[in-house]
Order: sequence, then structure tokens, then C-alpha cells
Amino acid sequence: MIDRLRTAWRVFCGYAAAQDLRSSAQWTPSGGSATTEVGAAAPTVARRARDAVRNDPYAARIVDLWTGNAVGAGITTRWPDQAHADAWRRWADSTACDAEGRLDLYGLQALAMRAVVESGECFVRLLLVTPSAANPIGLRLQVLESDHLDTACNGIVAGVPTIQGIALGEAGEPIGYWLHRIHPGASWLLPGAAWLGSERIPASDVLHIYRKRRPGQLRDVSWLAPVLLRLRDLGDYESALLMKAKIEACLAAVVTEEGEEALTGAAAGLLKDAQGRTVESFEPGMILYRRGMGSVEVVNPSGGGSHAAFARRALEAAAVGAGLTYDQASGDLTQANYSSLRAGKIEFRRLCEQVQYGMLIPVLVRPIAERFHAQGALLGL
Repeated sequence: MIDRLRTAWRVFCGYAAAQDLRSSAQWTPSGGSATTEVGAAAPTVARRARDAVRNDPYAARIVDLWTGNAVGAGITTRWPDQAHADAWRRWADSTACDAEGRLDLYGLQALAMRAVVESGECFVRLLLVTPSAANPIGLRLQVLESDHLDTACNGIVAGVPTIQGIALGEAGEPIGYWLHRIHPGASWLLPGAAWLGSERIPASDVLHIYRKRRPGQLRDVSWLAPVLLRLRDLGDYESALLMKAKIEACLAAVVTEEGEEALTGAAAGLLKDAQGRTVESFEPGMILYRRGMGSVEVVNPSGGGSHAAFARRALEAAAVGAGLTYDQASGDLTQANYSSLRAGKIEFRRLCEQVQYGMLIPVLVRPIAERFHAQGALLGL
């Protein structure tokens, strides 16, 4: 028995990452499932990611780059005959396919991709309306943010096992989604119990767009999650550098005027401007006065060194975490050439293809095309 324990201990210690060393004493990762870990972090990460996209230029560029490269001008379809192709083109190229009447199908694809990168997931509802001249199929699409999912629905809800608002079948497949009718963040605009609740929508009428990274994963977090803290630290660092540069630019002259009362008075040493007001902060080009023995001194704060290396390293790490190259995330091409740019884009194009053929086409584009065809067949078109 002791020999077996010793053998097992040697095998266990064969992996440095499994050893309880001083450097890993605080490393206690969670052992939860993919959906459990995502559910605990997704709302907070999504809010922080949206704030970063609103205020951080690098976060906004990451979202734009993924949308522009994965969707571009839109992912099109191929049909077996010209009649299908013409009907699809009339429907997809018009804003009648949008429940809000603002975007065509390809604009909706870009909107969904932006939401996935920013929030980790989004929903597209397939709504049936009365056919019209503008929409002869009677199919409209409504893109919803991840916040519409009622994650408070857990356990057995309406007789069906439900995890974070997703009703599951026997094999663990989604069979329904509990969705809020309006965004919870806008519920205060429309008071009333009818607007605050959620309703279960069949999975056949909802497209849940997200990138699946682990088996059994039902939801995902923002693609900016690995880089949010680094981008925030870089922003704070650049703000501190800007303040430091402003202080360094404060060249001022201090004129010490002769006056006996300044040597013993309580106000000795106080700096005043030409109007006699006490000065507590410096500005470039200021001339200050104080009472004393009579002299002129120049205040010229010393400058600091270059911090470009740190900023570049931080942006390189942020770009890697977002799946981009440094020149894409930063827009800096000073040290790039044709060969390096081309080599860097090879891996990025492979990632784009993986996103297109692994997420956008099978989860978004193809189901829409299949519903379009089925709805047209039902209407005898």
C-alpha cells in the first residue's frame, strides 16, 4: 500500500503545474463547469467591455477589426436556382428583414458580430409577420443583446430543467430561452409588470450566437475578457504620463520682492500672481511673486525618459489576447514591412475562417436561409 502511494506521489509530482510550490500557493482555480463559470462572470465582464468600447480606443478598434474581417460587407448564400437567388436578394438587400426597419441582412450580421465580440453572445429572434410587398416572405429578424436572457430562471422552470434562462432537453440541448421583452436596463422607461417579466421562446425561433470553447458550454463571455484589465492599466498609465508631461511643461518664474514683513509674517513664502491671489498650482508661463530678500528664480521641472517600450509591450499582449496582430490593434506600422505584415495576417485569416465557418455560418447565416426557404415554401412561393 505504501509503495503504491509513493508511486502515485511521484507521478503527481512529475507535473510542475500540479505541485504546491511557493509561487503557486495562491493559484486556486475554480473547478466549475463552463456554463457555471461563464454565468458568474458574464454580466460584469460585458458591462466593463461595453464601457471600454465606449471610452478606450484600442477596445473599440478590436471590435471593429473582428467585425470588419469576419463579416466584411456581409456573408452571402448560394441557391440551386435563380428564383431562390432573386427572392433572397430582394429580401436580404432591403431593410424589411429587420424588425426595427433600420438595417439589411448584412448590417444585421455585422451588428450580431459586434455584440458577440463585445458581450460574448447575442440572440436573433425569427419573427413571422403578415407578408407584404416589401417582405413577401413575412420573416423579420430581431437582434437582442445578451442582457435579454433571464438568467434568474434556474432549476425546474415550467416543468423543464433550466440553466441561466436556457431550457434544456434530455440530451442537454437548448429547447427554449427565457427572454425579457425589453432590455432590463430600459425597464424603468416603461413601468408596469407586463414589461418586467420574461417569456419562454422556443429554440426554433431563436438563434443563440456565441463561440463555443468548451464541451457543454451554453454561453460565452466577452472576447475582451483576457485584455480588459491590461487595456485599463495602459489607459491609467497614459493618463499619468499626460499629467506628468503637463507638470514638466510648467516653466515659471518666481520673483521675490523685498519686504521686511515677509520675513516674520504668517504668510511668508506664499506665492501670489500679479493680482495678489494665492497660487496653489502651476501653469506654463506663470510669473509668481512672493515677499523676501529680492531675487528671481526659474522653475523648470525636469523631463522624464521615453515610455514607448512599455506601451508597445502592453499593446502587444492585448493584441495577442484579442487574436490580432500588434499593427492591427495599435495602427503602428513604423517597424513593419511587407513580409512581416503578410506573415502576421496568415494566422489571423485562419482565425477569421474558424469564426466564419465555425460560428457565423452554421449558427447565424444557414439557419436564417433555411427558415427563409421553409417560409417561402409554406406560402407557396
